[in-house]
Amino acid sequence: MTYDMIKIKRQEKPTINGISFATDAAQEFQTYVWKLAYSIQRCGYLYGTKGEEGWLQVEVIYEPPQEGAADSFLILRNPDEEVVVQQLIQELDLHLIGMIVSHGAQSFLPDSREMLMAADLKKKAESPDFAIVVVSSNETGDSQFEAYQLSDQYLELERDLYFLPSKDPKVTNTKEDVYIAAKETRAVDNEFFLVPLPIKDHKGLLQVSFPVENRNEPQTQAHLKTIMKQPKPKFLQKMSDFHLLLYLSDSKNLGSMEGVALAQRIKDKGEHQGLEMLVSNFAGIPNKF
Repeated sequence: MTYDMIKIKRQEKPTINGISFATDAAQEFQTYVWKLAYSIQRCGYLYGTKGEEGWLQVEVIYEPPQEGAADSFLILRNPDEEVVVQQLIQELDLHLIGMIVSHGAQSFLPDSREMLMAADLKKKAESPDFAIVVVSSNETGDSQFEAYQLSDQYLELERDLYFLPSKDPKVTNTKEDVYIAAKETRAVDNEFFLVPLPIKDHKGLLQVSFPVENRNEPQTQAHLKTIMKQPKPKFLQKMSDFHLLLYLSDSKNLGSMEGVALAQRIKDKGEHQGLEMLVSNFAGIPNKF
C-alpha cells in the first residue's frame, strides 16, 4: 500500500447492529467504578456471543490484573489465570467480543492507546465483530455507557503499522501526512476512526453474586459459604457466576479441572451431585448427602 494519498473518511455505518449487556454484569462494573468516583481507570474484557439479530451480547466482564491511574491503566499478566479464563469461556461457549474502560468524568471517547489495544485484542480474538465501550459519569453525575466499533480504515492502517504513539490521547498520530477534508495532517482526531453503536441490556445467562477477581476486595470461602447456605436457588444456578467459577478453579481452591467441570454442568444441566458435595465441603458446610 502507498500512503501518499490516504484520505481519512468517517465510516457511517457499523458492521453490527449494536451491543447488549447482561444487566448484572454491567451494573457490577459501573457500580465499582462509581464507588471509586471514577478516580482511576479500570479495564475489563467482554465475553459473549453474536445474536441472530446482529447484536453482540455480553455475558461476562472479566477484569484482568491491572494497575489504574487517573488517566491510564496497565494490564498485568497472569498466565495461569489467563489459561483458566480461556478454559471456562470455551466451556461456556462464549468468545471475546470487546473491551470496556472507565474514564474520568464526562470523558466518553476511547483514547488512542485504548484504540490500539482494542485493535490488538480483536486480532487475537480472531473475531470479525469487536466493540470498545467507555463508561463515565455524565453532567448529572450518573453513569453512562458509550460503545463504538473501530472503523475498517483504522483496522487496515493499524495492521500496516501506520500509527505512532501519541502524546495527546485525543488524537491518533500517523507516520506520514494524511488528508482530512483536503487538509494535510499527521494528527487525526480519534472520532474519525470510531463508529458509534447502540446499547441495550438483557437478562444474562449468568449472575454476579460473588466478588469480582483482581480488585481490592477479597474473595473468600466465607463468601462461598454464604451463597451455599442460601435455600434458593438450586446448586447449578448458584454456581452460574463466572467470577465464582474462576475463584473455585484456582489451584489453591478446587482447581481448574473441577471449575471447568462445573461450567460444563451449568451449560448442559448434567449430573452434579459429586461436584455439589465437593463445593459444600470446601465451603465448610457439613455433608448433607
